[in-house]
Parts: sequence; structure tokens; C-alpha cells
Amino acid sequence: MITNYQAQYGADPTEDEVFESAFSVFSDPSHVDNSDGRWTSDRGQRDLLRRVRNTLRRLRGGQLAKHGIASIETGEGTEEAEGLRDRKLGAGTSADGGPDTEKAPPAEQRSDSGAGTSDPHPGMIFDPWERYVVPPFPLDILPAGVHRFVETQSVVIGCDPSALAMAALVNFGSALDHRFSLKLMRNGDWRASPRLWVLLVGDPSTKKTPIIDAALRELEAHENRLRDNYEAQLADYEKRPKGSRQRRP
Repeated sequence: MITNYQAQYGADPTEDEVFESAFSVFSDPSHVDNSDGRWTSDRGQRDLLRRVRNTLRRLRGGQLAKHGIASIETGEGTEEAEGLRDRKLGAGTSADGGPDTEKAPPAEQRSDSGAGTSDPHPGMIFDPWERYVVPPFPLDILPAGVHRFVETQSVVIGCDPSALAMAALVNFGSALDHRFSLKLMRNGDWRASPRLWVLLVGDPSTKKTPIIDAALRELEAHENRLRDNYEAQLADYEKRPKGSRQRRP
């Protein structure tokens, strides 16, 4: 879609134009199984839009040059993209180095549009699954209050609900007493503590820090209250004469 648009208009496509083109394909049941509403739901469309923005960011940064596509707007990756296209055009040679006229496809079929290949969507360099092949978090397994928190706050923050759900689970694991553990095998000694280790991976401006702040806000507030209470007790303890002091807080 990007190469076709550039060839026709001499410019990079806009965010809306890429989204409309991608959505028309990925919401078409003849191309993609969308029975679960993966792309047609509000959440799915927001997810698709994030991927569109990521694709355009990579285009403008020259990161799509390895696919033979460069940004007209920024010029980044032009030399690499042109070199790749030249190599593709020159690939139709025989074993002795001469031109292989029998096997080399016509020039119009050797373009970046993907004609003559097994690609079910010729010319679509945009792939909504690229770098994000992860299943959505099953929000229904969360307690009702947490479920509402994740759904509402992910909209307020503008973030992936799955990331916020995972951060909330880390919050719970941090708040539990780690002096206990679960015995996972009836006839074994394998035990697991409730601690969780989660790494949020995403491009800049994907709201990783706001996600962490929102998930840990109440836990940090509770810690602050405990610390303030302790410091007040300690100050009162230290003000008393040594002979009247009881147990140090």
C-alpha cells in the first residue's frame, strides 16, 4: 500500500490513509478470521492505529529500507531501498552470469508491489502483527473491581489494557507476604513464592511509565502512610526521657 501510494501521489501516505487501507483488509472475513472482533472492536481499532503509527515512524526513520521502501518526506533509507530494488531487478541472471530470459519475469512483475509472489496481500508492507505477536490478556479472570480499573484506566491513559493488567498483578504480588509459598506438587518439594517479574516492552510514548504509576499508586500511597506513621511514632519515642521509653517502634 505504501509503495503504491508513493508511486501515485509522490508523497508518503498519512496515518488515516494507511489505517483505512489496513482496516479494510483486516476486517474482511475473506482475508482474516475476525470472528472474535480482534480488529473490528473499539479496542482492536485502537491497537491497529498504534501499529499504523509505528509503521509510519519506522518509514520516516528509514527502517523499512530493508523492504525496498524509503520515506519521500524525510529521505531516510533512500539509498538502501534503491540498492535493494536494483538488486531485485538484477536477480534474473543465469548460472553463467548472462541474462536468463526464460526465467526472469517481466519488469512490471519485479516491482515492489509483490506481483507474482505468494503474498496474499500484494503491496502491503504494513503488517499489524509485526513485533506485537502476543495474545490479549484475559481480563475476565480478574476480580470485578480490578477488571473495571483496567478497562477504565487504560482508556484514560491511552494504553494497552493487557500491559495495565500485568502491572496490576505485579502490584498484588508485591503486596502479599512473601514469607509463605505455594507447594505446587503433592509429592514434591517444589514451592513458589507469590512474587512476579514483569517487563513492559514498547516503543517510546507507549505509556509504559503511566501504566506503572497507575498500577502501583495505591500500594505506594499505603507505604507512605505506614512510613509517616512510623516516623511519627519514632519522633514521639525519641522525645521521651530515656527512663520512660518503652519498646522502640
